[in-house]
Amino acid sequence: MIKKIFLAAMVAALTVIPSLGWQAAAVTGKWELTIKFVDQDRTRSLRFVQEGEKLFVYRIRPNGEVVGEPTLGSIKGNELEWSEMIRGDRDVTLLYKGKIDGETVTGDLYFGDRSVYEWSAKKIANMSPAGMPTRAEKGKRN
Repeated sequence: MIKKIFLAAMVAALTVIPSLGWQAAAVTGKWELTIKFVDQDRTRSLRFVQEGEKLFVYRIRPNGEVVGEPTLGSIKGNELEWSEMIRGDRDVTLLYKGKIDGETVTGDLYFGDRSVYEWSAKKIANMSPAGMPTRAEKGKRN
């Protein structure tokens, strides 16, 4: 009797927990990201590839070509983040933090220790596994 009650409780918990949003959102696909700077908005395409709580962020050229190496970020629940380094006379780290709501993400871009800008992204395509980099390609970048 106790085993049946325990089993019923576990099934109920496994049914309810995902609906409470305690699992990572699914973001794999192509996204259009817009950053709101003081004098203009800048838009670019990204491809997110999610593996559990790991997030691989690929920049995409207008012709669909992937630019450079992916950035490794993370996803926890409905929150994601990743960072990029801009190399130059003075290296600057860009830190993106956002909250996922379905097929949109909104958040803040921390431009080094100088500025914070708002950004948003909208999912524009679900990508099949054939459109994603292979595990071997990603393994080279970890």
